[in-house]
Amino acid sequence: MNTPTRRGHTLAETMLVIALSALGLTLALPQWVAPLRRMRVDATAEALRAALQLARTAALARAAPVVVCGSADGRNCSGDWSRGWIVLPPAPAPPLLVHAAPPPRVTLRATRGLAEGVRFTAEGWARQAEGMLQFGHFTVCSGVDGRDVVLAPGGRVRVLQRRCA
Repeated sequence: MNTPTRRGHTLAETMLVIALSALGLTLALPQWVAPLRRMRVDATAEALRAALQLARTAALARAAPVVVCGSADGRNCSGDWSRGWIVLPPAPAPPLLVHAAPPPRVTLRATRGLAEGVRFTAEGWARQAEGMLQFGHFTVCSGVDGRDVVLAPGGRVRVLQRRCA
């Protein structure tokens, strides 16, 4: 005697699985938002730190000034760090590094002394064109997570954790 075999799932079983999956996602998704936001902030701060360090190293290696500045087009300094940044050796050389804008919902601001750019001398010092020492920090924020990329007067760069408002 052949008994009918059951294949597949009923509509009620399928709907139950979909409802439980939706509930699980609803509970789990907010747990991933904060780590992703922190990773975006960390990545932006680290990329800026690396660009500043590259510029300092290049200035020492070339025995010539190298500039890091905000750039909207990837070729010229614009002072707008939120659109990306470039590392420029003396003309006519092309940029050593072009970095795109930070990820969405990540803000980048520079203190007044660094807003127009950072210039490293052939000796590795951060100095303005007039010879005054350059120092300050860049603030990278997303939500409450933040980092300060600090430029010391001697040209040393470090990243500090901060809480944003």
